[in-house]
Amino acid sequence: MDLEDLLEKISGKTRCIIQVVGPRDSGKTLLITKLIERIHQVKRDLGVLVIKHTHHKQIDVVNKDTHRFLEADADVAVIISEGGFGIFSRRRDLYEFLANLDTDLVIVEGFKEHSVGFRIELRGLDEVDSMLKEAFKYAKECLDLV
Repeated sequence: MDLEDLLEKISGKTRCIIQVVGPRDSGKTLLITKLIERIHQVKRDLGVLVIKHTHHKQIDVVNKDTHRFLEADADVAVIISEGGFGIFSRRRDLYEFLANLDTDLVIVEGFKEHSVGFRIELRGLDEVDSMLKEAFKYAKECLDLV
């Protein structure tokens, strides 16, 4: 899947994109969670979509129910609990799915071979707080937050 194609399909919904890249355990996920929390302190009803790249070939757990449903040729398998839900698919159009979400901000974790939106490159946990300030400043301007 090409990230630029994906973002182009959903870019009509948002002009605010932040990309966070860096080596493993550099604080990418920590920065993103702190940024989302900080943005929601200012305006709770903003739609935030996070797109995360993984090098794992299998994202569903082998021999668990959702995996078995897809192996049986289901188009989509949804798992629901009181804590949330997950959607797995091998055939549905991700572009179409994401384009229908109400999104004000897209945060991309990874895809370091691409450069999209406001790009943050972390090299270690000691940079998280300073990069959080930069990312929040960009988000405030982009989202017209006071």
